[in-house]
Amino acid sequence: MAMDISIPQLNSKSKSTKDQIIAILAEEWPLSAKEICNRLLRKRTIAISYQAVHKTLNEMESAGQIKKIEKGFMLNLDWIRSIKNFGEFIERAYITKIPASMKHSENQEVFNFTFNDPMDLARFILDVFFAYPNPDKKPGICHWWSIYPPISLSDSEYRRLRQRLSQTQYYMLGHNQTTMDKIFAENFTGLGAKVLLGADIPFNPDTMVQGDYVGLIYFSPKFRKDWLRYCKIARILDKLRLSKLLMLIYEHSDKFNVIVSKNREVADRIREQTMEYFKGERK
Repeated sequence: MAMDISIPQLNSKSKSTKDQIIAILAEEWPLSAKEICNRLLRKRTIAISYQAVHKTLNEMESAGQIKKIEKGFMLNLDWIRSIKNFGEFIERAYITKIPASMKHSENQEVFNFTFNDPMDLARFILDVFFAYPNPDKKPGICHWWSIYPPISLSDSEYRRLRQRLSQTQYYMLGHNQTTMDKIFAENFTGLGAKVLLGADIPFNPDTMVQGDYVGLIYFSPKFRKDWLRYCKIARILDKLRLSKLLMLIYEHSDKFNVIVSKNREVADRIREQTMEYFKGERK
């Protein structure tokens, strides 16, 4: 059965019987057909008969929007989730400025992306790469030359990061061990990730794994040089260096290239090699 994910209009001015029924069942459930009909009549926004309401309910049940249980009708949770997933899908496309058609598909194996500033890259990682399918709940992997800074995220983006890391156990290897790397690593650890700094694994390019997807991230030599210079601070509260680091994140003009491939064998091999670093730390 195909599920209708048409977005309902839940305002009081909507004249659609289906939208009115969805609004009613969003507030109270389960309800019988008669109870729904009485509530529609009390709203006085539409003139409708019991027979018409019953017919509409049957149509909505066939479309997967509602389901009937012993005590009456209620919204279908699967339909609610489909609306939520559709909204998140569109949101990611707009946030990352990547059309939905550029996202992963079963028939495409390699994807190339180019970003003009670090924040666009960060949003791609958060809202696209970390959201790639992972039905087997395999651990996520990050091999980072320097730990990425969650301090540059907005409140809503930070909440999404927390959610992503709660859904997938991530293991992160960092090459650098600067003061800022330690601060950012501690932050990711607080979000549930396993982080190890000073790893002797190649970091050119940075590598990430989500499910069967492998992402390679290429930074310019100049960006890495500037980044490392500002990260090498002697004191945590070095406001001047921290300010310059944030300016580098928000104002740096460069191209960041990302290649994503879907390859289960390579993804599993990277995952297996990474887990060797965390022996004794796994639950």
